[in-house]
Amino acid sequence: MAASILTVNAGSSSLKFALFDTADALQVTVRGEIEDIEEAPHLVARDAAGNVLTERRWPIGEAHPFATALHAVLDFADGH
Repeated sequence: MAASILTVNAGSSSLKFALFDTADALQVTVRGEIEDIEEAPHLVARDAAGNVLTERRWPIGEAHPFATALHAVLDFADGH
């Protein structure tokens, strides 16, 4: 199993993240973000070539605290 480093940049309404491969000189293997966390969260993660690896939308108007967004990113990173 390859080891990776997860970086997270939390903003007021978004959460951006990246996975770096520790076996390949810390090359970025995945970049993603969750936009509009408070209103209509949308998660998208892409590989280094820009291909979509996962995409998820939550229902508009339901409360989605920051912890929910972070949990979604951690679940993706763990499974990836």
